[in-house]
Amino acid sequence: MKNFLKFVSVFCVLAASLIFASSSCAAVTITIHNNRDHNLSFAFCWAGFDKPDDRRIGWYNVKAGESKTFTFKDAQYALTAQDFGYYATGGGKVWAGKADVDRPLPVIIHPKQAFKGSPDDPIDGGRKVYFRHIKLKETSDDMVNGSATLTFNP
Repeated sequence: MKNFLKFVSVFCVLAASLIFASSSCAAVTITIHNNRDHNLSFAFCWAGFDKPDDRRIGWYNVKAGESKTFTFKDAQYALTAQDFGYYATGGGKVWAGKADVDRPLPVIIHPKQAFKGSPDDPIDGGRKVYFRHIKLKETSDDMVNGSATLTFNP
């Protein structure tokens, strides 16, 4: 029993150090191709290992006919792949999620000003919206890096 406890202790320390080491270089990249004839604005949100790791951030702009890649160093593929989403507006259209599909709880955003923080933190002038799920793909062997590409056609 003593050897088993020692093994578990050593394993936990090694696992924690590997997670910490990997997460320091972890990132999720989202590439957006805007093939529409108007600019698009994006907000992103993800859930991490626990509530302090949950994030929301906006606005990221992509001009008509352009492509951009955004890197989120606070996100880690293995922890956020199931709950990484976006909310977008442009040309009089809104791309949002549904409560029963994309995110169980609404996220508070500001409709016109830059914002960041925890999805539940209040924002003066903010409103609650739902985000669309982004299906991430793993881009590293240690499951810390992920990516996705979103294409918006006319």
